[in-house]
Amino acid sequence: MKIKKNLGILKAVSFLVISTVLLSGCSRETSDGKGNSVKSGLYIKTVSQSDAGKDNGKCEIALTTAAVSFDDDGKVVSCRLDAADIEVSYTSEGKAVPMENYSTKRQLGDSYGMKAAGAKAEWYEQANAFEKLIRGKTTDEIKALVADNGYGTDDVISAGCTISVEDFVMAIVNASKN
Repeated sequence: MKIKKNLGILKAVSFLVISTVLLSGCSRETSDGKGNSVKSGLYIKTVSQSDAGKDNGKCEIALTTAAVSFDDDGKVVSCRLDAADIEVSYTSEGKAVPMENYSTKRQLGDSYGMKAAGAKAEWYEQANAFEKLIRGKTTDEIKALVADNGYGTDDVISAGCTISVEDFVMAIVNASKN
């Protein structure tokens, strides 16, 4: 019976995961107008969890996206990062209760609420700072910006990014492989 209750939720989650996998393989090669080739890749890192089996519960999916362009030397020319947390709750009767707002953290802008919670900068401002910092760096140099705790090194923090960068870096590295 519980499997029937969770089937709708599992279908929705499966659709999102399949869409993510299909999108994560997108890439493109263009020119920068100066005769230099620029390769662009996209990657979406997905983490999901569910407490299926409970009478009332939820399925959660966390997405981190990176759209990155690299020059012939493998250095970042441009990067755009975003993230979203998607949650679908369900009742003991099997009724899905979707979120009301499916906006990404970047789309939420100031309403994401990090400053209201005491942070010096909103999520999108910190992501912008990280994007700016990695321009001109290779993926190996970018990997070196992650401290042992998943947050950034002193260089990242000084640049204005105090949020965890581990998922950003993983998405950027995978985008470079696409």
